[in-house]
Amino acid sequence: MSIPNSTPDIAYSMAVDDLYSEAANFVDGEPVKTQGEADALAAIITGAKQIRKDADAARKTEKQPHDDAAKAVQAKWAPVLTKVDDVITAVQKPLTAWLLAQEEERQRIAQETQAEADRLAEQAIAAARTSGSLESLTATRELQDAAFDAAKVAKRAGKAKSHVHGGGRAFGLRTYWEASLTDSGEALKWAKARHPEELREFLRELAGKAVNAGAREIPGFTINQERKVA
Repeated sequence: MSIPNSTPDIAYSMAVDDLYSEAANFVDGEPVKTQGEADALAAIITGAKQIRKDADAARKTEKQPHDDAAKAVQAKWAPVLTKVDDVITAVQKPLTAWLLAQEEERQRIAQETQAEADRLAEQAIAAARTSGSLESLTATRELQDAAFDAAKVAKRAGKAKSHVHGGGRAFGLRTYWEASLTDSGEALKWAKARHPEELREFLRELAGKAVNAGAREIPGFTINQERKVA
C-alpha cells in the first residue's frame, strides 16, 4: 500500500483512519441485525488485520538496517568491554583481600588500644580513691590523661577506613547487600504483606502462561472461557 509522495507510515495511517471511520458506524452499542452488517464488520476486521500485518512488515524493514548497525557496533565493542570487565574482576579479588586485612588490623589495634585505655582508667579511679599527697594527685591526673588519650586513639582507629590510591582515584571497601531466597513460604508472606499488587500481577502472569499452555485448573484461579471473533 502506498500513496504518491508519502512515507509508508503516513499511507498506513490514512488507511487506518478510513477503517476507523467505517468501524464508528457499527460500534455505537446497537446489536448487529443483518447478515450484511455482520459481513461489513468482518470485512473491517480483515482489512485491519491486513493493514497491521503490512504495516508491521514495513516497520521491520525500516528498522532492520538500524538493528544490523547496532549489532555490528555491539560486536565490535563487546571483546574490549568483556576483557576490561575480566581485568577489573580479577584485580578486585586480591585488592579486596588486602583492604579487608588492613581493616582487620586497624580493628585489632583499636581493640587493644581501647583495652589499654580501660586499664589506665581503672588505675586512675583506684589512684583517685587513695590519693592523699600532691605527688599521688599528680600521678592520678597523668593516668587520667593517658586513659583519655588512649581512648581517643582507639576511637580514631576504629573509625578509620583503608584506602588505596591509583590513577588519581581513591579506592576503598564498600558494603553490598543481596537477598538469597531460603524459605519460599515466608518470602510469599512478606511479599503479600508488603507488595500485594506486584505479587498479584506476577501470579496473574504465571497463570496466563499456564492457561496458554493448556492448563484448565489452577489453584486460586478461576479459568473463564471466552469466545470472540478470530
